[in-house]
Amino acid sequence: MKKLIELSKIVTRKKVVKLEVLDEYVLNKQSKINEFFEGITGSKFKNDRDAAFYLYESSPQDPKYRKLKSRFRQRLLNTIFLIEPNQPVTSGYDRAYFNCQKEWAQVKILMANDAFLIAESLTRQLLNISLKFKFTDISLNCMRDLRGHAARNKNEKEFEKYVALEKEYSSISEKENRSIELYQKAYLLSGKIYSKPEKLPDHLEDICHELVRLSEINDSPTIFRNMFNVWIIRYELEADYDSMIEVCIQAEQYLLNHSQYFPQKDIYLYYVKKITAFLHLQDYSRGKNHMEEWLPKLPNDVQEWFDFMEIYLLLAIHSRNYFQAFAIFNNIISNPAFKKLDADNKEKWKLFNAYMQYILEVKQFDPILLKSVNQTSYHLETYLADKTAFPKKLRTFEILKKILTALFFIRQHKYESANELITHLNYMANHQLEKEHFHRPVQLIKLLTILKKATYRMDDLRLADKYYSRLRNQPFYYRSNHHGLEILPFETLWEMVLEDLN
Repeated sequence: MKKLIELSKIVTRKKVVKLEVLDEYVLNKQSKINEFFEGITGSKFKNDRDAAFYLYESSPQDPKYRKLKSRFRQRLLNTIFLIEPNQPVTSGYDRAYFNCQKEWAQVKILMANDAFLIAESLTRQLLNISLKFKFTDISLNCMRDLRGHAARNKNEKEFEKYVALEKEYSSISEKENRSIELYQKAYLLSGKIYSKPEKLPDHLEDICHELVRLSEINDSPTIFRNMFNVWIIRYELEADYDSMIEVCIQAEQYLLNHSQYFPQKDIYLYYVKKITAFLHLQDYSRGKNHMEEWLPKLPNDVQEWFDFMEIYLLLAIHSRNYFQAFAIFNNIISNPAFKKLDADNKEKWKLFNAYMQYILEVKQFDPILLKSVNQTSYHLETYLADKTAFPKKLRTFEILKKILTALFFIRQHKYESANELITHLNYMANHQLEKEHFHRPVQLIKLLTILKKATYRMDDLRLADKYYSRLRNQPFYYRSNHHGLEILPFETLWEMVLEDLN
């Protein structure tokens, strides 16, 4: 009862204010807040200008819009505290981590209001849970607060107990933080490399071996996860995909054996990394076996499912298993969750749809293979004619679309249109595309430029071998981001162009 009395003194009618959140009541009634929410989640609003005009027919500087935006933001932040983590599909780790973070915030609020009895009781419970799940940061915070409670209660035995525990877990925390720092360094390094490096940077090798040493002196799941991730980065940069697959297998097994210490999404990373390795090896057989093993375990309404399936589709296309590719593609776009993807992802799938249709035409496959539920909205001619500018982050999409548009013009003997577009692509290659970032697209553009100069005649393709060799000498390299995407490998695409001209 003492604890309830203490808590009740904090939560008085005078101090309780109405908490504005986005609950079912708000989202089911007509209001500007609801319209704003629907516009954002439905990708109707791309910027403040769109939202302000739709809601008030005004500019973003309008006081009414600015007030609505501020209130909406605060409602979102308030709602975060009410998110329900205990859904059936949520892993034990995810539920525990969310609840621990929320309860730690409660403890600090209680402490700030001198509610020491209830704060101490909650902290003890929280420490037991955080130790069980190896949340080292939360455990340390609890130990420090309990050490303070022991001092306040003049309990020397308890005080010394938490002093010793804090020293032990501070050492663990230091090693975990070091492993996180090393992983972040490796990740930053990998982001600067856009193709297989001539020589692996020495400090990346040093990072790998330091993480192994850390794992040998401490069994922290955080350290092991960072070690696996860095070795995957290393083998991916070296294009040693068989070794990369072996590390993924070890990581998967470790996470499955210690699943209580990891969020569910972590294992998805290794699923995707492994299928990415099969993609670069063009090993459709092993990739298919991997998909059949893991895909049933992955909910089909999460972003990870689409990431996984995108690599699987690329694997089928790159290994020239086109019939399987059409089946995979139709499976992806018929998923009900497909409509909820964000704008960038939808733009990517429009590209896939267009390239799949190019394969159909060049290979003269039966159009029934592409049973796209979205063909009316992705009508090919309308899509290719749309000249909406791409943002800089989607520069790869812009290049792929322009190249494909030029190829369709060539197929349709619209040579003036093809010439104009290839000339523009060549200008981009010479003045806008960084050679290190866009080496492979630039070589394909140069090949198309030579084809244009040869007036699309096969018997006058001088210098083509030079650029084709450059293309082959720097292999396809894709890490599930926008950069580096090739729906059809550029070598294959060039071969299909020549095949189409014969």
